[in-house]
Order: sequence, then C-alpha cells, then structure tokens
Amino acid sequence: MAQKSLFKSFLNLFTTDSGSKSYRNISADKAISLQNEYIAANEADISRSRPPYADIINQLRSNKNEVLNAAAYYISRISRNEPSYTDEIIAELNGLLKQSRISLQNRQIIKNLIQNITPNRAE
Repeated sequence: MAQKSLFKSFLNLFTTDSGSKSYRNISADKAISLQNEYIAANEADISRSRPPYADIINQLRSNKNEVLNAAAYYISRISRNEPSYTDEIIAELNGLLKQSRISLQNRQIIKNLIQNITPNRAE
C-alpha cells in the first residue's frame, strides 16, 4: 500500500493536475514581475554583503596553526590582488592585535602579515 501512495505521489508531481491552481493560472506578466522582484531582492543582498576578507580575518583568531597560516596566506593574496582592500585589511589586523585573547605566536604571525602587506600599499 505504501508503494502505491509513493507511486501516486510521483505521478502527481509529473501530471498537470498537481499543485495549487494559483501556480497553474499565473500569467506571463505576473511571472515576469515576480522574477524581477526576485532579481532586485538578490541584487540588494549582494550590495549589503560583507567584504571577501571578513571571514578570513575571523580565522586569524584560531589557535590551530594550520588555520592561522592558511588565513594569513589568503589575506595576503587578497591584499595583493585587490589593493582597494589593503587599508581596510590592515585596520582589521591592527584591531585584531589589540585584542588580549590572541596568543603571542598568533600576534607575531599577524605582525609579520601586516609588514608583508604594507609594501603592497605603495603599488
């Protein structure tokens, strides 16, 4: 019996009688309008999104050396490839150094990272 109901469920998915009537009777103009609203909402979300380095900055707080070194590497690559973010990245890194919960080893890695990024600012 369960197989019949499962079969009927699949059958209903592929027949024209499935779904509510409001979805079947939508006009082309209404569909275009809904699509435009969806696109506009997504564009608004993109403009409010965080910069690409924000999540990586958070990884610099990690106590795991692998995560910390990978984050430092990617931050330096972003700063090299996108010079417009360099000042913001350095400000974030300096703010990270001011936090007391960062270990001494992590502080040194972040200081070295700032020194490596700073020459890129002149380019």
